[in-house]
Amino acid sequence: ANEYFSSRQYEKAAGMYEQLLAFSPGDAEIYNNLGLTLHYLGRSTEALGRLNEGVAVDPEHQRIWLTLGYVNSQVGNIEQAGTALTTAVRIGTDESIRQSATKMLEGLP
Repeated sequence: ANEYFSSRQYEKAAGMYEQLLAFSPGDAEIYNNLGLTLHYLGRSTEALGRLNEGVAVDPEHQRIWLTLGYVNSQVGNIEQAGTALTTAVRIGTDESIRQSATKMLEGLP
């Protein structure tokens, strides 16, 4: 799935991520990757649904909050984007995710 994503074969990647979720429904990283892939396919409403499912599965997963903030900002949900990005800054230990979230927050209207 990650190879399809990297080569921008998003339809194939989305199908593979869906299959992976069937085997690992508790893996927030799969929800994250699927959500971003669906957004790139123009299916942002579905992407937000999957990302929110992933947050419910693992609310301490820093990257999914970053992605949730990004997708919300792209579709104009500025308040939700701010909340998600603030959470990405606050939780987790990955400094690169924290920096990305901070930069996105600064760019919100």
